[in-house]
Amino acid sequence: MKIIKKLSAMLLMAGAVLFAACDPGDEGTDTPTVGLELQVNKTSVKPNGSDKAVFTAIFTSESGMEKDVTTAVKITYNDGIELEGTEFTTEEAGEYTFVATYTDDDGTTYTSNEVKVSVSALELTCDVEKISLNGMTTATFTVTYNGEDVTEAARITNVTLGDTYIAGRNTFTSPGYSGEFTFTATYNSMTSNEVTVTVEPMEIGGLRLMVDKARVASGESVTFTVIDLDNNNADVTSSATLKTTDGEKISNPYTVSGNVKVVAEMVEGETVVTSPAVSVGTGNFWKRVLISKFTSVACSACPMAAKAIEGASVNFPDRIIEVAVHATSFMGTKDPMAPANFTEYMTYFSALQFNQLPYMFFDFVPSNMILGGTSANNVLGFVKPLAAMTPEVGISGEAFVTDDGGVEVNVNVQAAVAGEYYLAVQLLENGIIHSQSGADGNYAHNHTLRTTLSEGSITGESLGSMAVNQLVTKEYTVSSNDVTGYVLDNCMVVCYVCVKDSEGGYYAANAIEIPMNGWVDCSFE
Repeated sequence: MKIIKKLSAMLLMAGAVLFAACDPGDEGTDTPTVGLELQVNKTSVKPNGSDKAVFTAIFTSESGMEKDVTTAVKITYNDGIELEGTEFTTEEAGEYTFVATYTDDDGTTYTSNEVKVSVSALELTCDVEKISLNGMTTATFTVTYNGEDVTEAARITNVTLGDTYIAGRNTFTSPGYSGEFTFTATYNSMTSNEVTVTVEPMEIGGLRLMVDKARVASGESVTFTVIDLDNNNADVTSSATLKTTDGEKISNPYTVSGNVKVVAEMVEGETVVTSPAVSVGTGNFWKRVLISKFTSVACSACPMAAKAIEGASVNFPDRIIEVAVHATSFMGTKDPMAPANFTEYMTYFSALQFNQLPYMFFDFVPSNMILGGTSANNVLGFVKPLAAMTPEVGISGEAFVTDDGGVEVNVNVQAAVAGEYYLAVQLLENGIIHSQSGADGNYAHNHTLRTTLSEGSITGESLGSMAVNQLVTKEYTVSSNDVTGYVLDNCMVVCYVCVKDSEGGYYAANAIEIPMNGWVDCSFE
């Protein structure tokens, strides 16, 4: 009770102070300031000729009445340049100072306050306007401020996907489907102009370099083959020159003493054509982490999980392979993208529940799990330690659409450690437009599992017991009838190799993603 009485006394004192403050017996009110005030909706615009600063002018009379006189004022900037209308746009960076004048009915002219608008000198440029859907080409961005290259300190945002790169990351490759993607850059609280890169389906041309084995023991030799993709895949090995990416010419066959990247060159007229590089070596294969994401069109938290994986992939590039598995039914809603073998996933990942989504499982280990919406940092917390592990195998392969509208896939698995391995090969599709709970409008579903090409279970078909550096090749075909309704240009093939652990379970030792009508070679750490 003492506390209540004390509080009541304080409220009475506060009320007395308030009453005194509002007492009309106090000295008179402030005299209104007669004059013109210039206002602007933003104090910084982009130098793109379309981003605009919009001005408003308010006149206060002697009676204190405020009047919008925007249409009656004259606005000038930079010491006398008259602004046409009340909107300002420019392509010239700098700082602009604006003043308005207004003449009232009595003929008195009033001059407003000064308003400053800065136009960012931050510029984003890109080396190409278009890249290929197959992932073989890359767009590279440059950010400059007042002519100085600040790319390493700037952050580039893929506005279309909502992905902001870590500082210094400045490349973009196809997300697996075609379309236009818009980018901006930020630096020291400034925002650049917008740049658009178009991803379009393109035939792969030029030269392709192939090697009989990616990994060998030190002192062993490998043999290269050069294919002219623009000439009915003709073998042009005898006409090509082989070089390391450092420019050193090498022989064919080539004796390997360490990890090296090799390209093939041919002269066509006055043009030198160079193939994409192929890695050969004696060291550790590059490790990619498989993320099995379980989702549904009725799951409102699933877009957050997809966003987290996208963000992790952007900021830890070429380390994540995602497979999005749609649940047959969730919250009473059937999902048209659910694969035929979904029940097998339910059996393997026993934690999966129809009434809880999304789930992420890392490297096919049921205990390596995130449930629910999450962040890119949480995803990377699982991915980075797994990516640092030495993989037991390397995987390479190619995938292409056949003349009759089907799909053919060739996969090579090479062991770095002797053991028994299991290969799983799956067809995925990107850019499937379908409604999605938790997202606005039509939603692009990516990395969507369509069908499994390999035999056996989702842990893969047995490749048998493999010796060190042994290579096993597998071929898979899908008829046109089995891919009806798929946009094959937007499809890709994911391959992962599983190994049995000491307790009889499985884990994914490595994984790759092959673009349609493209290929992926082995690479080394």
